[in-house]
Amino acid sequence: MTDRSHWIGVVSRKHVLLGVQGGSVQLNHGKREPLQRPCPGDGVALYSPRTAWPDGDLLQAFTALCVVTGGEPHQAETADDFVPWRRDAACLPCSDAPIKPAGVAVRPGSSDGVA
Repeated sequence: MTDRSHWIGVVSRKHVLLGVQGGSVQLNHGKREPLQRPCPGDGVALYSPRTAWPDGDLLQAFTALCVVTGGEPHQAETADDFVPWRRDAACLPCSDAPIKPAGVAVRPGSSDGVA
């Protein structure tokens, strides 16, 4: 039996899709520290509260399932002078999985549902 951990990362869908296309995951708006904890073989479920950061449309769905494949976090250059930290990962094909039934939203900063 192998010791594997499973993690949940919070990332806008736009950044999830960039990572999936590039074979990596990015967490917490590109910060390095959260990427140091997962080990190769660990699973990462990516939750997207919004379609884009910081003002994208409300989404509230899991948007990717990935397995960490690489060693240490590395920086990636982007077209908009943003240099986020990323970790190599293989992401499984999947569809968005909303966290609430259709028609129910969660107010930011609360745990109660609002219709």
